[in-house]
Amino acid sequence: MTKPTNQGAMTLQERALFLPEGLFVIAGEQEKLLFAERVKRSLPLSTSEQPQVNEPVEEYEEEAYHLSYEGGFKKKILVLFMGAELEAPLKVFLLKILGAVECTAQDIALTSEIALKEAGSAGIQSLDPEKIIAFGKIDLPIPLSKKNLYEIISEDDKELLFADSLEELIQDTDLKRKLWNSLQSLFNIKQKK
Repeated sequence: MTKPTNQGAMTLQERALFLPEGLFVIAGEQEKLLFAERVKRSLPLSTSEQPQVNEPVEEYEEEAYHLSYEGGFKKKILVLFMGAELEAPLKVFLLKILGAVECTAQDIALTSEIALKEAGSAGIQSLDPEKIIAFGKIDLPIPLSKKNLYEIISEDDKELLFADSLEELIQDTDLKRKLWNSLQSLFNIKQKK
């Protein structure tokens, strides 16, 4: 009885090198693919694949899933919102908020809590944002702990601000004031006298 080999088997990362566009994993299929990758890696190597004594052995880490986002991320600002998609009026409102602190869509990475959950902590780590603004009740898979809304949390080289959801903010002037005060502090904007 012959043992199966993993000769010719490629990881998702290796397969992505041959695709003209990114590799997408359908929700729910991620666990199956990771299991298949682990199985392939645990199969014994054929004699032609055995590393030579002086040849370095290439090691692979778990597949890292990158966080999908809109924007240019030029200023390393990650903006998170609740839900899967941001409705047009809320996006316009958000861009006005960001414009007040001299940011455009090209300066940020805008993503949903759904995309964040799919990517996990590896998604945020791969971006390595300097500032994170979370609108709504979003659980972040990073060590920074949530305190009170509109309080800036600083840890290492990251600053984090939790605010109410954009749906709540668009309708409440007092919440808009709280957000503006926090954003002034986060972006070091001096109030005009």
